[in-house]
Amino acid sequence: MDITVLFKLTYGLYVVGAMDGERPVGCVINTCFQVTSQNPILAISLNKNNYTLQAIQRSKRFSLSIIAEETDPTVIGTFGFCSSRDNDKYAEYGVEMAGGAPIVKGLFAGRLILDALCRQRDAYRRHGETRGHDKGRGDTYDIRVLPPCRERQGSKERPDIRP
Repeated sequence: MDITVLFKLTYGLYVVGAMDGERPVGCVINTCFQVTSQNPILAISLNKNNYTLQAIQRSKRFSLSIIAEETDPTVIGTFGFCSSRDNDKYAEYGVEMAGGAPIVKGLFAGRLILDALCRQRDAYRRHGETRGHDKGRGDTYDIRVLPPCRERQGSKERPDIRP
């Protein structure tokens, strides 16, 4: 596990991925922060009606890809402006599985695979739930650093990137 990826967690955008049975689903979020440094635990926030949140609650594992300046900007539109309930967001970019969680292919600052932590409903309501969003916590399962590389002009395929 390479915890230096945690140094890349700043205010920014992230692609969250989870499995809905046999189908990968995902969305873009802008809230992720590190809760603990020893045995790293992260917290994320998703809208309660988000289909990806429902998949995380069922599968108990999710991926987090840290969007970099070099990330294809269409990823934000694809994963941010339509629901996985009705769309295959990974079709245009490809998907790799890591530890049972889907990772969208492409150039990102780092990747994390997390196990969703269980919660007691009453305690969670007091500390983590708001009207429109649900805050989830994840225990790190795997963390990966991507090697730096140059994106080829006009190509969506990234054979030089291995998440």
